[in-house]
This record gives sequence, C-alpha cells and structure tokens, in this order.
Amino acid sequence: MSSKSNLSGQLKLVEAMIDSRRYPEAIQALDQYLGQHPKDPEVLHLYGIALSRSGDNTRAETIFRRMIEVAPGDDRGNYNLALTLIRLGRTEEARKWLKAALDANPSLDRARRRLEDLNVTASKVGQPSGITSQPMEAEFEERLGPGDLLRSGTRRLSSFAGHFVFAALLIVLGLALFLTEQPGRLDWLAGSLTFPSPQFFERQINVVQGQGLPVGVLREELENAQKQQALTSAKFDQLLIFLAFFAPIAGVLLIIYAILAASRTRYDVYERRINLVKGVLSRSRQSAWLFEIKGIELRQPIFLNLTRNAMLRIRLEDSSVMNIIGFGTVGEQERLWEELRNAALVERRVMKRWFV
Repeated sequence: MSSKSNLSGQLKLVEAMIDSRRYPEAIQALDQYLGQHPKDPEVLHLYGIALSRSGDNTRAETIFRRMIEVAPGDDRGNYNLALTLIRLGRTEEARKWLKAALDANPSLDRARRRLEDLNVTASKVGQPSGITSQPMEAEFEERLGPGDLLRSGTRRLSSFAGHFVFAALLIVLGLALFLTEQPGRLDWLAGSLTFPSPQFFERQINVVQGQGLPVGVLREELENAQKQQALTSAKFDQLLIFLAFFAPIAGVLLIIYAILAASRTRYDVYERRINLVKGVLSRSRQSAWLFEIKGIELRQPIFLNLTRNAMLRIRLEDSSVMNIIGFGTVGEQERLWEELRNAALVERRVMKRWFV
C-alpha cells in the first residue's frame, strides 16, 4: 500500500515535469518507474504522453500498445494510440482505435469528434476510408502555427521617460560643474577625510604652546596633514573636472540609446503567439505561445504612469517573463491585457484536447 502511495506521489511530480515541458527529465524518471512497475497503466500512460509530446511517436506507439494489453478497458490507451497513429500518418489504423476508445467509453466525445473529422475529410477529397489522409495531423499543425498577425508595432518613445529624466540630470550636473569650476571646492570634504586632520594638530599646538612646551614635532605632523588634505582635495578637483566633461556625454548617449531602443523594440501579436525583438547593439528575440501563459499583469510604474504608458508582464510556464512596454496607449494596452488573458485561457483548453 505504501509503495503504491509513493508511486502515486512520484507520478504527480512526473506529470508536473510534462506540463512544464521538461520531457527528457520525465522520460528518464519513467524509464526507472517502468522497470519497477512494468504493468502499471498510469506509468505507461504518462510514459506514452511524454514520448509523444517530445516527438518520439514511434516509441509512444509501442508504449500505448503495451498499455492496451495491460488495461484493455482504459479508453485513454486506445485514444492516445489513435492520436499517435494519426501523427504517424496511419489514419486507417487510427479509426480502429478511436472506435475501440468509444466502445470502452461511449461518452468520450473527443474520440467521436476525431473519428467524424477523419471521415468528413476523407469524403471531401473523394477518398475511400482506406486512404491515409491526415486531417487531424493537418489541424494539429495548423494549431501549432502562430495564426494571423493581429497587431504589430514598436515601443513608444515616451515610455523611456525615466531615461530622459536621468539624462537631463546628468547634463545639468555637468554644466553646473563646468560653470562653477574653481580649485578647492571640496576642501571641506578632503579635510573630513584626512585623519588626523590639520585642525586637530592646530588645536594640539595651541594647547602645548600654552604649557610652554616645544611644538616642533607637532608642526611637522601639521604639515604632513596639510599635504595629505591638499592631495585629497586635488583628487576631488580632478573628479569634478571628469564629471563636468563626461556627465553631459553620458546624458546624450542615454538619450540616443532610448531613441534607438524604442525604434528597435518590436512587438508582433499573432492569434496564438507573441514575438518580441529588442536590443540596440546586441539583439535578442523572445517568443511565447498563448497556451504557455500562466499569468498577465498590467503595471504602471511612476514614469510610465506619468507619460500615460503601461507595461504588460507576462509569466510563462517555464518561469520566464516577457515584458511588453509602451505598446500603444494605456487604453490600448488595457484592451490587449484583457484580450490576451481570455485568449490564453481558450488556447490552453484547446491544446489540452490533444492529450488525455
């Protein structure tokens, strides 16, 4: 009993691997379980699904046939074997197993729909039922296509408002430092960083002189401290000159980057897929199927909110994230957010129809 319970828990982990598309890991785990439980229909069922989704339909066929031998009354084995045969182009055999699935479970509507689709498609092209037409395979391939392009565009320049504000601050800082340039502007800071400070030695000299004691050593220490402070102050002056020169350049470069990034960020929204291309010098591409979407958030951080922009943060099954920023006005992105949520839900349901 305990062994059966442990296997059930392990199979749930494997099922999670399959749902997250980690097929090699799932197949490796199922290889081990199959050796320990060669006649367990649940192990065989998940093994066949993992192989089929990974594209190994030949091995999947073998596993589903073994499942039918072990559990002939389980409609899942018959149904999934039929789907596998369709993908292998053997639709006549698939009809046989779809009928077997319906015999095992007359309420299995998806098997009935597949069988009707096979017969309807064959009759449309004037083929007898023995000809290996592939209507379900064609439909499946069509579902894997991105569909029609619904919306395309680049990122709005105003969505880079934060970059422009920071660039403006850099330019103003550089100009202010240049116009107020004078040596020793940060002597007070250099003095506070020199320890012991010249002021400390001056106070010590006053105290010692008041007591009538020699102060030669203290004067030497005072000179060393003054030299150290002067050296630190000179370094600060050099740093200010550097900032006065490079801060405006950095600001201008940031503005140029924002302009190029806006024009070179492209979003393409298809019926079943979203493509994102971004980058200036280094380009990156990201693509997500709607059925992979786990969640969508509509966000408006301060600078996006002030400039009437928004960001769609899309979380995918593999834990990656796709950000769509400034793709139209706030109203347009709100509509896109709502449409994507609904479409993603529909796509997930549609894709689940292909696997039991």
